[in-house]
Order: sequence, then C-alpha cells, then structure tokens
Amino acid sequence: MAIRPLEHKLVGLILDCVDSQAGFQPALAAIASWMGGHSAHSLFMRDGHLVETHFHGATDASFSNYEVHWRHQDPRLLAAMKNPGKALSDVDVIEPDDFEASSIYNDLLMLQGVRYTLFACVSSSPGLMVGHAVMREKQAGPFGEDHVRMFSEVLPYLQNAAYLRLLLEGMRHEIGDLRRTLDIVPGAVAVLDEAAHLICANTAAEQLLFKADGLQVKSQKLTADRSGEAQRLTATVARSAAFSEATPHASSEVPVHSPVKVTRRNGAPLSILFVPLRPMSPLRGCAPRSARVLAVIHDPDAALLLDPQLIAGLHGLTSAESLLASALAQGKTLAEFAEHRGCSEQTARTHLKRVLEKTGTRRQAELVRMLLGSAALHLANAR
Repeated sequence: MAIRPLEHKLVGLILDCVDSQAGFQPALAAIASWMGGHSAHSLFMRDGHLVETHFHGATDASFSNYEVHWRHQDPRLLAAMKNPGKALSDVDVIEPDDFEASSIYNDLLMLQGVRYTLFACVSSSPGLMVGHAVMREKQAGPFGEDHVRMFSEVLPYLQNAAYLRLLLEGMRHEIGDLRRTLDIVPGAVAVLDEAAHLICANTAAEQLLFKADGLQVKSQKLTADRSGEAQRLTATVARSAAFSEATPHASSEVPVHSPVKVTRRNGAPLSILFVPLRPMSPLRGCAPRSARVLAVIHDPDAALLLDPQLIAGLHGLTSAESLLASALAQGKTLAEFAEHRGCSEQTARTHLKRVLEKTGTRRQAELVRMLLGSAALHLANAR
C-alpha cells in the first residue's frame, strides 16, 4: 500500500490526549482507521506496574480480561519490550504457527476478531514504558513494511503525549488560577502566545529565567542567547501554535516532536518541549485568550525536592525514614545522609531496609524511580 502522509487532524487528536478526559480513545480510533485496523490499545506502565490503559474497538470487559490474565504472557508485548522504540509487525518477530497455536490467540484475540498486530513500546521518561498497538482481523492480512513506516512516524507524537499526560495529571484536578495550576506541575513550565511572548510561568521556570543563562525573556518574549537556538525556538513555538486551533491551516507544518536544546554557560543544556494548547484544554479556560503554547523545560541539573512529611503520610514511613527517602530521591548517598543526620551509615542502611519493605521496592534505584513518579512529587510541587 502507498504510505499515507501524517494528517493534521490525526496530529491534533494526539495532542488532545494530553489533558483530555476522553484520554487516547479518539486518537486511537483515528490511528486504527489510518492504518487499516479495527481496534487499538495503549497502556502506560511505570516500573512494570500498569497506571493507565486506553483502547478503541473492544469492550471494557475484554481489555480488563487482558490486563488481569494475559498481559504478562503476551508474546507481542514481550517482543516490543525487547525492541524499545521500534515499530513491529507481529509476523516479523513471532512465528505465525506458534502464535496461532497460543492460548492468548485462541482464548482471547480470536474471539475479538484480532489476528494481526502492529505494535511498539517506547520509553517516555525514566521508569515509564508506553505500549501502543493497532490490530485487525485475519481476512485483512498482516501489516507490512509501509504500515511499519507509518506507525514509526506517529510514535514520537504518541510518546510525547503519554509523557505529558502523566506529567500534567495534577492540573486536570486543579484548574483555576493559572499560576497556581502551573505550580502543581513538577519542573519548569510556561505558557506562551504564538509569538513566544511569556504569559505565565511557574516558580521553577521563573527561577531559571531569572538566571538568564542560555534561556531568558527579552521584550517579553522567551528566547535563547545563541542566535541559531533563538531562531529555532521561535519557529518551533509558531509551528506548535498553529496546532492550537481546532482546524489548522492546510499549509501548517506538523509540530516538531523533538525538544529544542538551549546551551548554557553553566551546566548542561536545557531541553524544551513546546506543546500546543488545544481548544478544549482546561488551561485555555483559565489563561488569557492569547495563550497558545505550553513550554515544558527540562533542566538536567535541577534537584527535585520531595516533601518528607508527604512521603511519610503516603507510605507510612517514620520521620527518619521519610527524610532518607527524600535525600535519596535528590541523589544523595547513604554516607552523605548519615553525615548530615549525625548517625552511622549502618543506621542509615537499617532505615533504607525498612523504607524498601514499606514501599514494596527491592532496590535503592527502584525506590528512587518510584518516588520520582509518585503523587508525592506532584503534591510537593503543589504546596
């Protein structure tokens, strides 16, 4: 089949997933149609645990059955996780006769009219793995190379939408005053108009902009010190703003899905992702009418602060245990924590053992990933 170009409407539907109560379902329906499939599924896994699932073309019961009984033995998901970021057609990585003899096919998929699957797993952020699949019946035949290329084209947009949806999840429950809403988001974010004029920024973004190191505000516009980076930033904002309208102009270029890098004199480069504020975005409702783009600014050198009291309440930790958990999440070592607290390193290890037991984690790295992805991070930034 001929490769169909990535359509403006499809990109818009994916962008709507970021803060829509409908989730990914409208976008999955469009992607399935675009690919010649009859159903589609997206699932978000944080450290191996399912946190969100979205689907099109099947009943709640069938997908609930999949999550409970079949996900951990699905050869398609296993193949995707072994090839992260790569679009795959099932016939290319799973022996067809073995698949058709499998329990998941005969007891679940065949009953749903599913034989062939186009799928991928992408890592949207540390600890977060997102799986996407498009499916169709046996009569339609397997997905071919052209389908794989089409799916590869849409994957970066799905990847960013999944990351941003979980990043901004706190905002969906606290839309009111724009500044208060932005301060719920962990990390630096700002709202811009179509010309990159700064409308509002949260505390973390204001602290970055105050330093004026690489990224700054000139004549009320967000810009970069280096001319080439400044030009790319302005152009990327304009492309994103075009997709803040319900029906972008036919000549509009699809938004850039990769972040803009901004070099600093001190520290690693900043990475900025520009997200169109779609017409139904709750942020549009509490922002000035000129708001068009959300800038998500990643500072790799920033220390994330977790509220120890909040961690204690969420996970049933003692004061000392929650202080240790917060310190580890900030990158401190056990020895540094022990020295700061005036206790022995053996005492710190005892605290760590209890923290691991109470949080259901097995290793220090797993604990840190869990803490950084937990509600504690969102709530700590909301205070």
